[in-house]
Amino acid sequence: MNDADRELLDEQNRNHQQTIEYGKDLARIYSVEKARRKELETAYMLLDAIFNSMPDGLIVIDDNCIIRQVNPALNNMLKLEGIISGLPLDDLPIGSKILPLLKQLEDVRFGSLQTEIALNQPRVCILLANIAPIRTEAFEGWVIVLRERDPCE
Repeated sequence: MNDADRELLDEQNRNHQQTIEYGKDLARIYSVEKARRKELETAYMLLDAIFNSMPDGLIVIDDNCIIRQVNPALNNMLKLEGIISGLPLDDLPIGSKILPLLKQLEDVRFGSLQTEIALNQPRVCILLANIAPIRTEAFEGWVIVLRERDPCE
């Protein structure tokens, strides 16, 4: 075997070892990502359970004031029917009262605004509203939590 053949064989062995190491690295990365995905799935399931079972009404809107999500409690509180996601906030009975409040939070990254909102339709009541901005790279908007004020307060 001449020197050129030995060099070629050495290079092939190095490439083979490098391929094995890449394979091991990929297996480690896959294992870590699989665990992260499982954690993310669990967190999503927990948040979904909380979102759907909390007694307060909850609305998530984007920065164009389009409704992204509402929970069942909000549907019951405002007597809403059908699919609400994708509609403008203005389409809700409280929309016109919330929009001016959002202006106050336009430049706020953290914090929230608490206020009372008088509701006349579909029924008469006072709602305690907590409005907080959501500012991430992937999403900008607000979360609005509504609780019916106890008439005895």
